[in-house]
Order: sequence, then structure tokens, then C-alpha cells
Amino acid sequence: MALKKSIKWGVNGHNKYSYPAYAANDERALELAAELGCTIYRINCRPKNEEQLAYTRSVIDKCHALGMEVMLVLDYGMNWGKELLKEPEKLVQEITYIGENLKDVVDYFQMLNETDIWCSGVEGGYYNLTDPTGQTPGYFNPERVEIAVALMKLTLPALQAAAPGVKTVINFGVRHYPILDWYIEAGLKWDIIAIDNYEIWDYYEFFHFLEDRYPGYDLMVVECNYPALWGPYDDPDQKETEWLDMFLNKMNEYDSDRLKAVIIYELLDQPEYELKKGSYHGESHFGLVALNDDNTIKAKKPAFELVKKLYRGE
Repeated sequence: MALKKSIKWGVNGHNKYSYPAYAANDERALELAAELGCTIYRINCRPKNEEQLAYTRSVIDKCHALGMEVMLVLDYGMNWGKELLKEPEKLVQEITYIGENLKDVVDYFQMLNETDIWCSGVEGGYYNLTDPTGQTPGYFNPERVEIAVALMKLTLPALQAAAPGVKTVINFGVRHYPILDWYIEAGLKWDIIAIDNYEIWDYYEFFHFLEDRYPGYDLMVVECNYPALWGPYDDPDQKETEWLDMFLNKMNEYDSDRLKAVIIYELLDQPEYELKKGSYHGESHFGLVALNDDNTIKAKKPAFELVKKLYRGE
């Protein structure tokens, strides 16, 4: 089945500064993404100086030359907490610097990443698991929600003022949509609501729910793959291939033109997570391309060939 051209189909990568797998395959990663037939590439990078800015721009320029749009994620990790609020002027200055210098090349800016996940936690665990769906306000830690809203009120307007022509994105994990309500109640507005999905559930019903609840927003799936975090599994390559085959075709058949992109997480395995832990670590296994422990490329997985076939309509 040929995938819709109206949807951008892509893959996630990472920057070379914080991710050894991508540092070792900096140029090759983009070539692999283009080989898949991607029309969008999502990468997290927060350049703080001229050297990092030049690197980020070079990645974006190469993506465009290879026929891919770019979503740049201004990600401060999963444990930013109160730290970013200690120097608000410095934070706004950094966001403004990025926006002003990359507004002419970035296609989409995502502000922060999965703030809902951090807001659902306490030190050492989850805040309230009586509602495992995360679809009620009581699932979230109110202290952390207050911090997240304050941070988004600082960063998103600064980014939009610095890069007024670039579409802005806010994402959340699984079905944790209440975080969006708090941002909207705070007076914030952006362009695209993005979902990170690693589960199996009724996608159509939930997507239609989002469209009805947030009529001024388009949708994207900016991370998706089989739930490798909960492994290990028997025959993980087969499970990843089957899951992506199912999910990509489901998204292709979704009956709304407000779904603008579907982006797989991720391009390369990241062995360093598992090596550091000394046992199974799901983050090491999401890639469409397997790496050796020294981060050299080992092989394209069956899922790579499946995605290539779907993205290219072969």
C-alpha cells in the first residue's frame, strides 16, 4: 500500500554532542534516513555557541538537500525540574539565540519534550497510579505542573517572538493530554499537538477526541515504536517489524487531514545505555539500524527494510 503524500513520514535522530551512537555515525545517519525515504527528520539539539550553531545548521542543510524537513527539539532532558527557573533571563536569552539564528532553516520547533512524563512523577517514582491512563488531572504532581507551566510560559513565547514564521510543537506521551489544558489555560498557543506512542490502543478514537477537544491544532505522531522499554523479548526484530507495519498502516488510513506527520523513534540503536547499566535497557533497542558495542554499524534490521518499502511505496 502506498502511503499518503499528505502525511510526512520520518524518523528520529539525535545530536552528536550527547549521543555516542550518533557521534560515531554523524554523516551516515542522515544518509540512512534519506535511504528510508523520510520526508521529515526530528533531532534534539540546543546549540549554545557558534560551533554548535554551525553544526546544527549543517545538519538541517543536509536534511533539506536530501529532501527532508526538520523538526528541531529544544530538549532539556527528563529531569529539568526547578533548575531552569533559577536563571530565567539566561534561559530566555538561550531560546532567543536559537530562534533568531535558525528561524530561516528550521521547519518546526518543538519546545521541551514530554513534560507530562516529568509532571506525573515524584522523586523515585510516580505521583498517582490509580489512573494508569494519565487522562485525569489527579495523575499529575501539582507542584511539577506549576513548574512546567512556568517554564513553558518563559520559553514558548520567547521562541515564537524570535522565530515568528516557524511552526511550534508541544508533545506528550501516550494519552496524557491534560498537560495541554494547563498550557492553554496559561494563555499559550502553538501550532501542532504531538503524540509519543509506544502502545497498542484505539488510535482513531483518541485522535478524533483530540481533534474535537483542540480544534485549532494539527496533529503529529513524533515518536512511535513497539514498547521496547518493557522487554527483553523473544525475537524483538520481528516484534518491531510487526508493530511498525501495523501502526504505519493505521496512521495512513486515518480519516483526517489534520494528521500531518508520523515519525518513528528511532534511527539507530544506542548500545551505551545497556553497557552502562550492565543489563537489558530498552532505550538501546529502538533503532531501525543495529550497532555494535563500539557504535559501528552492525546491520539494518528487518524493520528498516519494512519502513523503506512503505515510505518509498515499493
